[in-house]
Amino acid sequence: ERGNVTEDELKAIAEYIYAFYDQQTYLKEMQAKAAFDALPRGEQLARKNGCLNCHDTEKAKIGPSFAMISTKAPEEIMEVIRNGSQGKWEGFRNMIMPSYKDKFTQDELQTLQTWIQTLEPKEKAEPWSAEKVIERKKRQ
Repeated sequence: ERGNVTEDELKAIAEYIYAFYDQQTYLKEMQAKAAFDALPRGEQLARKNGCLNCHDTEKAKIGPSFAMISTKAPEEIMEVIRNGSQGKWEGFRNMIMPSYKDKFTQDELQTLQTWIQTLEPKEKAEPWSAEKVIERKKRQ
């Protein structure tokens, strides 16, 4: 039942907090939370739902950057997020964007689409490849 904690549970919680949460750890977690909370809501949704695993805000990764995607019509952006796609971007034809219809509410889709469209494209869409990653690493 919610709100009822036994003495043993309370003791276990206190021991856990004492063992794993010193002041520095707590401060770092609070700073990370404050930084996340300061992000635009659309970016929070993208980060929380793993969108940045395949997309970056400015640079192409496995998929096109959000800045590149921002050139698409709002309805198309929301439809692709909702239903997924494959082959919509030259250079990314073999990449599959999964459906996120069960992950986002309509309001969240709208918020994510609005945030994406605040970003400006800065590079041409190019596909990800192992060779390009190795080449970039050698130049660094």
